[in-house]
Amino acid sequence: MEQNRNEEKTRKKVYRFMTAAMSITTSTVLSFYNITESGHFTVLLLLISIVISSTLSILLGYLIPTKKISDEVTSNISRPVLRHIVSNVLTGSFYSIIITTALSFIMVGMANAGFSNSIDELHLKVNSLADLISAQEQALAVEDPSSERYAELTESVSELRNEAEQIMLQIHSMEDNRPNPFNRLPRTILAGLLISWGLGIFIQPVYLKIAFIIFNVNNP
Repeated sequence: MEQNRNEEKTRKKVYRFMTAAMSITTSTVLSFYNITESGHFTVLLLLISIVISSTLSILLGYLIPTKKISDEVTSNISRPVLRHIVSNVLTGSFYSIIITTALSFIMVGMANAGFSNSIDELHLKVNSLADLISAQEQALAVEDPSSERYAELTESVSELRNEAEQIMLQIHSMEDNRPNPFNRLPRTILAGLLISWGLGIFIQPVYLKIAFIIFNVNNP
């Protein structure tokens, strides 16, 4: 009886270790892929993404008994290798779809926040140019049209207007090209599934051996 309780405790420790290790590994790889694929890679975004996705993944792993569910589904599969593959596919799919979807919206949200900040800065520049144009037009109103100063002011106003128009075109282009999470979601989910399945097949056995060593479990 006591031995059974100890074995159960050990199994729980192994399961927690596997959940944390696979969650962090999968989240790190998926974060790197999502940020690289989004075209807005920065170290800060990568770190934020890893923290958010790892936290989400670990919480899901502890709150939802994915292993028990996959064991239930694969219990009728007699071949160990096939059962292991199907189990990894099911577990990987669960994590990948949720984490990839969350990361896609997070990355796009951060990118859009960056777009908004840049657009706000450009609007400030346009407003500054508008004030400068207004001041020069007032000076033109009292200047002799035949004077050299009038010609200089006229040319300056024209240049400032062209600059303001170019900035407004840039603003419209940025608004039109804001990233949309729904446009990239199917592709990122598919890539996330492949990544998760690959990690589950090749990395999970390594972590399992490490867990057996840490918790002094005889490798069956």
